[in-house]
Amino acid sequence: MPPGHLPVTGIHSMPPRSCPGATYRESISLGAVPHSAEEVWQILLKLAVQWLATAYHPLKRNCLNFCSEFATALALQDVPSWVGRLALAADMLLSPVLGVLDAFNLLGSLD
Repeated sequence: MPPGHLPVTGIHSMPPRSCPGATYRESISLGAVPHSAEEVWQILLKLAVQWLATAYHPLKRNCLNFCSEFATALALQDVPSWVGRLALAADMLLSPVLGVLDAFNLLGSLD
């Protein structure tokens, strides 16, 4: 990041069920939020510092991971495990391959 620039959070708002490129199966209730709107805003502000756009990873640190952490912070039920099965399976398959590619890139940079 260039000097003098502040990090940009990866959290942004949008209407429910409107994320471009996403396919929605169903809405899932995680429970009633036991906080005021101001308390929810304060929780989001704390999470915004931890969820920077530069830390995004499509398999390991994505919107589903954020939703799970947000639900925990709100004292709600966690996102059902079936929601993230595809990302988990992709991570299990791709991580070893990507690790080998990273090792080759590291070796190539040592020349």
